[in-house]
Amino acid sequence: MSETEVDLNDDHKPVTKAMLRSWLEKFGIPADRIFEPTAEEIEQAAVDLQPLMRNMLIVPYKYTIQNAEEDTPPFVFEAKITFLHKWLNVKLMLIQAESVPDRLRLPLYEKLLQANFDLNEVTFSLSPSQDVFVEADMPVESDYLNFESEYGSIEFGVDYFLTELIPDLNEVNVKSTFNIDLYT
Repeated sequence: MSETEVDLNDDHKPVTKAMLRSWLEKFGIPADRIFEPTAEEIEQAAVDLQPLMRNMLIVPYKYTIQNAEEDTPPFVFEAKITFLHKWLNVKLMLIQAESVPDRLRLPLYEKLLQANFDLNEVTFSLSPSQDVFVEADMPVESDYLNFESEYGSIEFGVDYFLTELIPDLNEVNVKSTFNIDLYT
């Protein structure tokens, strides 16, 4: 296979990190924007999280608000793609719980639950600390077309969250969740 050719995994063998990297590049993410947790981060993590972190890719997702003022910077969210036994899991943190006033949490969570019902392929979730994520899961034997659909649902979820859900909830402060300083 040449360097520019991408293994689309038509025979549905288990996806490797190298294959996943090539799929992300085919999806339009530059190779220098696909990161792995550093050895130091892995070493500092709880022992039970270390294997998970060794099987993870981290990708910044840049979102620019349409019709925003010229000097409005884009949001950059952190997407983590993790190999979990028989599944590939993509989680992108949209907002930390501390950015949502207590009185707006229930209305936000209701909107997220309704969106899970209304939208195809988009899944919003909450971490144990109540941070809001959009996520997708796919079997580890997925092909590129399945990956493209599932990863695309993450992008649609970000857009829906920022354009349809958040504008109704004044006072919710969405901030970028990706810290490039950790990876440079």
